[in-house]
Amino acid sequence: MVAVQLLIFVLSLPGLGIETRTPGQYAAWAGPIFLVLTLLVFLLGIGALASSRSRPTWVPGLSAGQGVMALLTNLLDISQIGGPAPPTGPLILGVVSIVVALLTIGIASSSKRFRSA
Repeated sequence: MVAVQLLIFVLSLPGLGIETRTPGQYAAWAGPIFLVLTLLVFLLGIGALASSRSRPTWVPGLSAGQGVMALLTNLLDISQIGGPAPPTGPLILGVVSIVVALLTIGIASSSKRFRSA
């Protein structure tokens, strides 16, 4: 799920993916927030993948963190609080990202409960 979320975010990056909105269309405060949340999605995802062999106990926490950051990013985007409504392609990717984030959080939380039992 972590790798799927990373792929979704790569496909959604402005200038690299299918995103057509420009930074000028957003409120001044929204850009830095989207940047930080997106960086956290990538850092937590890469951290979860990188630690899967050496520190497997870190994976559920890092994965859940990535899921939460992806969820916040997409809810902020879809809510149109900081900018225009997402076009159809980014909207579909955003909804898929939300589903993946919820699944990731669910899997990570059940994994933590299993290890603590």
